[in-house]
Amino acid sequence: MFLESVLQFAVSHRVSVGLALKLSCTAEHLVAKCEGGTDDASNIAAACYFCNTKRHARQVPLRVNEHRHLVRNRLNEGRWHAREVLAVAELVKLSARKQYR
Repeated sequence: MFLESVLQFAVSHRVSVGLALKLSCTAEHLVAKCEGGTDDASNIAAACYFCNTKRHARQVPLRVNEHRHLVRNRLNEGRWHAREVLAVAELVKLSARKQYR
């Protein structure tokens, strides 16, 4: 997830712009606005575009705790993001470690 330029992220991590867009930072409403949620900070979490849209793409979106449980299970099984996203995540972690040494 990033806040910088999509093109800059794509180039620096050697991924397509399309994949970089899926990883762009969004504001996830924990309780959707259409369900009465607000823009209050306590109702917003940072989420990549992919994660934000997956939750609300269901016919009946999962509640926050149900969605959290689903994502954690799939992450543990390596099934939440496509393999190329997982590879980018590892590159970003390595890059961050090098920066803060």
